[in-house]
Amino acid sequence: MLAQEVHDARKRRPRRKHFADAELLQGSGVLARNRPADDDEDVGHVVLLEQLDDARHEGHVRTREDRDADRVGVFLNRGFHDLLRRLVQAGVDDFETRVPQRSRDHLGAAVVPVETGLCNNNPDRPFHVGKYMGVRLTVIGSSPAHPNPAGAHSGYLLEGDGCGRLLLDCGPGVLARLLAAELLPVDAIAVTHFHLDHWGDLVPWAWMRLYGSNGSGPAPALWVPPAGIENLHVFASHWGTAGMFEAAFEIAEYSTGTSFEAAGFEIDAYPVEHYGFPAFGFRVTAPDGCVLGYSGDTAPCEGLTTIAAGADLFLCEATLRAAGDDADPRGHLSADEAAAVGDGPLLLTHRPTELAVPADARRARDGQVVEVAPTT
Repeated sequence: MLAQEVHDARKRRPRRKHFADAELLQGSGVLARNRPADDDEDVGHVVLLEQLDDARHEGHVRTREDRDADRVGVFLNRGFHDLLRRLVQAGVDDFETRVPQRSRDHLGAAVVPVETGLCNNNPDRPFHVGKYMGVRLTVIGSSPAHPNPAGAHSGYLLEGDGCGRLLLDCGPGVLARLLAAELLPVDAIAVTHFHLDHWGDLVPWAWMRLYGSNGSGPAPALWVPPAGIENLHVFASHWGTAGMFEAAFEIAEYSTGTSFEAAGFEIDAYPVEHYGFPAFGFRVTAPDGCVLGYSGDTAPCEGLTTIAAGADLFLCEATLRAAGDDADPRGHLSADEAAAVGDGPLLLTHRPTELAVPADARRARDGQVVEVAPTT
């Protein structure tokens, strides 16, 4: 049996070790111990052999779930155990030229710590899914007004027990991502405002509903801001065809001060400040009481504070490097301003990739899945 390859960083060629006396495990339930090399006193006696693929590009994997159920587990004999210990002491990064970010990426499925409000999911590990609880948030797109490299614009999919699929905003690139991930049909879409990066993919969605192979089935509910139906009419009269949106969606306008139901979730819309443009943020409540706050695009304002208060997860834009970079009137937040608003778990979004985030903050990434559970 061949142990996993360890590339020689100096000679740039693989080396292999052969262990003929390894015992095959029978049954299941083998847990790969996976910790950063600098934390390991002892690697342990059980590993799962696998190719050194970059785990960040794999599909959803649950905690304690093998990426490949057919892999072979072995009890290490003393020689292989000593070899692996030496690799860890030297640091796996010293032997591998293509380590992405963390040495633990080479040691199999992650053991993800439980965090308040985020359940078993580590938001810094894209596509990693923990035990399902409360509301599942899938980040479809997280770019600011200009796209991040290979990124989609704003689109956040919510699912929950007793609920359907609710999409918050639908910017360019979102529909293609939903199709690729087989996340259609969507039961309802709620749009925060009519800047193109938050609603632009409603146009190809309408054409898909009218003429595409994915156009069958019930029309999704589409919730738009006050005067939103007229905005859609104006767009269709100039760049589309009359009635294109009504043929594709069940359209309704929401209003401030009145909750509306979409895909089984209760949504309260609050006006926010966005360069004087009509814009809203959402406070979304699942049937089990789990609350997600979503800022939309906004500067600091009273509505944003209400959206964030007590939320089990606050999904907040952080477009600016610094508050002083904004225009007058203002319309966006810096990361520091976003962090100052909420009083619970925070996930920053709508942020250019070239801008760093504070050390204690988390950045949303396209394809990321976060499990949100009530914290009280």
